[in-house]
Amino acid sequence: MVAGGLLFLAANRDFRTLVHNYMDLRALAREEARLEREYQELQREKARLLNEKDDYLEEIARLDLNLAKPDELEFRFPPPKKEKK
Repeated sequence: MVAGGLLFLAANRDFRTLVHNYMDLRALAREEARLEREYQELQREKARLLNEKDDYLEEIARLDLNLAKPDELEFRFPPPKKEKK
């Protein structure tokens, strides 16, 4: 009887479609999770790059344009002299 029930389910087109759709759903859920992890990683990378960009622009403004933040004192010292051997 159990074998007959399994044969009926395997031969039933709607049941096969249901199983196929379930397998597709699981694959899509795994893909969604992978893409969500990738998206989060890209968001972190974007934030890091934007922060580095700000740091880079600030460095250029300070060194090349001699700019400083308001109420900021800047001390510049000559580079150390190289020792002669």
